[in-house]
Amino acid sequence: MAHHIQIDTRKQIIGIIISILFIIGGTILLVNPLVLGEHPFKDEAMFAISLTIVIIFLALLIFLIYKVVNKTIGLIINDEGIKEQISALNVGMVRWEEISGFGVKKQIGIPFIVIYLKNKEEFIERFSGLKKSTIKKNAESFGTPVAVSTVMLKMKKDELIQLFKEEGAKRGIEFEG
Repeated sequence: MAHHIQIDTRKQIIGIIISILFIIGGTILLVNPLVLGEHPFKDEAMFAISLTIVIIFLALLIFLIYKVVNKTIGLIINDEGIKEQISALNVGMVRWEEISGFGVKKQIGIPFIVIYLKNKEEFIERFSGLKKSTIKKNAESFGTPVAVSTVMLKMKKDELIQLFKEEGAKRGIEFEG
């Protein structure tokens, strides 16, 4: 049986609003760095900080709008494996035979379901360029290259964990913790 778990559009829209506010704030600082009064930064540093804010939140805005407009399914769990489509990484299908276990880890207070792999190096080698280096960083942070955010889905964290436990148990894959 296939499970299609939608991305929570309400949370995406909140993210869009926050992104727009940061873009506006960053742009104001770009145009007039003294709008907030005196600051301890040199003009070049303030320019770089402001530009970085605008670029990061513009990229986030585009990503969130894309996900909302396309009504992307956030997570697919089927007989083939697990396909996470919440993050910008989009690692594709992780086949059941590649998975050695599951767990929960927090990053900056946000819970993620981590998918442990039998051979994470082989999995990482599928990718190239910026995506590969980002997936390597994920592997360093989580102990595995695949982590599913429990925040942006329409399913509650506990229900999602239960689903992973049930689907894993059918295939002899354990959920730690």
